[in-house]
Amino acid sequence: MRMLKKIPPDPILGKVERRMCGLVANHSAAQVEARRRAIEIEWADERTPLRDALWWAGMTITPTRGHNQR
Repeated sequence: MRMLKKIPPDPILGKVERRMCGLVANHSAAQVEARRRAIEIEWADERTPLRDALWWAGMTITPTRGHNQR
């Protein structure tokens, strides 16, 4: 079996990964659900227009890719 070389962490990619984790971890008020389950979310909620757009898209698209009619 061949051993893979360990690649040193990339500081820029690390920042992107942390931001993505924060956006996903806080999607659609997941903090409320986490609190109910006694789970601590370690990524900050960035509260930006990007976050709001992701929430809107996630809350208005149905599993069959249609749009919720509200």
